[in-house]
Amino acid sequence: MAGLIPLMLASGNRASVVTQSQPPSRRQSTTTTSPTRTEAPRLKLPKRMSLPAAAAAPTPAPAPAPGPTPAPLTILPYTRAEWKKAISEVKRQYFSKRYRACSARCLEILDAVRDTSHADPVYLIYLNFYAATSMEICARPLPSTAALRTSLLQQARTHFDRAASLISAAEDSVIRRFRPYSATSSRGSSCHSPSGSISSRAWTPDTRVSSPTDSVCSFEDLSSNCQSPAKRVKKVSFSLPKEETFQIQEPIIRPDSPTLGFDDVYFQAGVMRQDLPDLPVAPKFHEIEFPLPTIPEAETDSALPPPPEEDSEHSFLVARSVDRCCEHLSGLRAQLKRHSQSLEGLLAISASAQQQQQQQQQKQQKTKPATSTKASNAETFRALDRQARIERLRKCGWQRKRFDSSRYEELCETVMAELNGA
Repeated sequence: MAGLIPLMLASGNRASVVTQSQPPSRRQSTTTTSPTRTEAPRLKLPKRMSLPAAAAAPTPAPAPAPGPTPAPLTILPYTRAEWKKAISEVKRQYFSKRYRACSARCLEILDAVRDTSHADPVYLIYLNFYAATSMEICARPLPSTAALRTSLLQQARTHFDRAASLISAAEDSVIRRFRPYSATSSRGSSCHSPSGSISSRAWTPDTRVSSPTDSVCSFEDLSSNCQSPAKRVKKVSFSLPKEETFQIQEPIIRPDSPTLGFDDVYFQAGVMRQDLPDLPVAPKFHEIEFPLPTIPEAETDSALPPPPEEDSEHSFLVARSVDRCCEHLSGLRAQLKRHSQSLEGLLAISASAQQQQQQQQQKQQKTKPATSTKASNAETFRALDRQARIERLRKCGWQRKRFDSSRYEELCETVMAELNGA
């Protein structure tokens, strides 16, 4: 048959086709007679389970309506490191000229911080200062009559005032916290001076006795100690024996040497003198000892001040830190004063500009009704005049000519003829 196209089949496929075309009896004989082929065991496969009908796909739940996005949580500084990080972030925004972001961050922290006792006043001073300065810079390019400019300047003035009050409070707290400590440290160091001894003794001239004072070394004690006592002049009295009982023999002077030949009797004359009586010394000063008060051990341990060297060094460091802090705060106050003065100038300019604008608006409002009444009166007069002329012409027999389009049609035909002829 010419219409058939021969197909090339693989050997395996061809054999399967041939075996399927043979009758079943022949297939059985071939399988039994061939000694070499062995029938492979057939694996019984389980019947294919009918798959359940595809369940209907679940319809997706409708998406919830987009509600208002929640406001971002405000990260508040609490520890010293977090405060330093927040201040550095504010400074970075300020020096990168992102004044709106800087003022917004400062206001966010200041509004969220309710308990200012845990925060250092210096951090709050810096936040108020940067917020006010950023608002002032944002308000400068605005026109003088803008209400936003006035609002920003007033907010900046409020923050400057808060910073000034915080500076005063910080100075008072620093002085109150550290000045008494330096005084007590100096008082404690005086306890180790030589004037404070273990046994408190009061020396009284003659019969007067001074009571012990609470202070270890007072100005009266210093003045009394500085006065040196008058020097005692020792007086010696003696009496010579009478001439009857004691006669000094004149020495024998040798002709060859005037210094030789003295008798021993001359030198023994002093031994023969009478012993001088001891004069009783009148006691001028009396020494009285007062018992020390007993101090409990706990109070003794707590009242013991540090060694003089360490205490003096520590008090010196504290005094230097206090002076530096006060100097820094005074510099901030001077800077705030300059900013406040410039801010007051800007507010005065804005107030004067707004006042001038209000005056101009009031003048315009006063002149506007007059001009409107004049215009309305002129229009009314023109309309009346026109109506009067029409009435007068009608009485004279005047009729208004209607529109005549014939002349325009003639003109159009003439123009078209000229165009066609050209």
